[in-house]
Amino acid sequence: MQLRTEQGVENMITYPTPLVKLDVVSQIVGMEVYGKLECTNPTGSHKDRESLKVLEDAKLKGFREVAITSTGNAAISLAAYSLVNGVRCHVFVPESVSEEKARLIVSFGGELHKVRGGLKEVYAECVEFVERNGVYDANPGRNLKKIEGDSAIGAEIVTQIGNPSYVFVPTNNGTLLAGVWSGFKRTKARPRMIAATAPVTEVADSIAGYSRLDEEALDEALEESGGIVLSASDKDIVEAAILLSKEGIFCEPASATSLAVLKRFQTEVGKPQGPTIILITGTIMKYPTRIMNIFHRFSQNYSS
Repeated sequence: MQLRTEQGVENMITYPTPLVKLDVVSQIVGMEVYGKLECTNPTGSHKDRESLKVLEDAKLKGFREVAITSTGNAAISLAAYSLVNGVRCHVFVPESVSEEKARLIVSFGGELHKVRGGLKEVYAECVEFVERNGVYDANPGRNLKKIEGDSAIGAEIVTQIGNPSYVFVPTNNGTLLAGVWSGFKRTKARPRMIAATAPVTEVADSIAGYSRLDEEALDEALEESGGIVLSASDKDIVEAAILLSKEGIFCEPASATSLAVLKRFQTEVGKPQGPTIILITGTIMKYPTRIMNIFHRFSQNYSS
């Protein structure tokens, strides 16, 4: 094996992330299912791909400060990559953000701005801060570099497996699904993209609300691919996360939404034919206390 010795932030991400056959899941659902493990990125989520492109763009344009709205993964990632790049990172979060997440953001040098209200109020406060202070705007829906960062996922999948039939993507802003689809469009692969959402949830806070901040790009990707939007309940999401743990994949509940929606798709639409991909976007390891509490609360089948 050749060791990577290159210098620079662009080499923090290991390309490509693994694509693995999910044997237990495939047997249970009766079809060929693969997991794209974006949870193996350096800070534990696909957001690292976005942060890399965002910081490259910010530095190219001469910015030394960036700002973002996030409930966790994007903030942790951007703070980490900002630290490596010597850039000041402002993170706007709801007052209700968990202590585990807040500590991680601060540990990477992120400057927390807690805002009263939901994600919409936090987002508005962040945008106002950006415009008032002239810092770089890293918010979804206002930065196409995030979509560009995620596009590599689609291209990697084609290299790893060829042309999949379906790709199930945990979705809130729509940035990730739009990005993955743009990667497929650079190839001959045209899988059907399924947006896995949790509009009302207590467990999948990374995608809670289905805010559609990258609405235009999301709608275009769904229309072009013949995709649809399906949601999952908290109970189904937690059960899916527990099932994935039997594959040795310990993901946050939001990531398991892709599997939960796949199972609903089978019931309500029909069994997908051909290789099917579920994106596993974030690891459980960053928020162990909160995630364990969720598992115990929502599933009687879980045991530590």
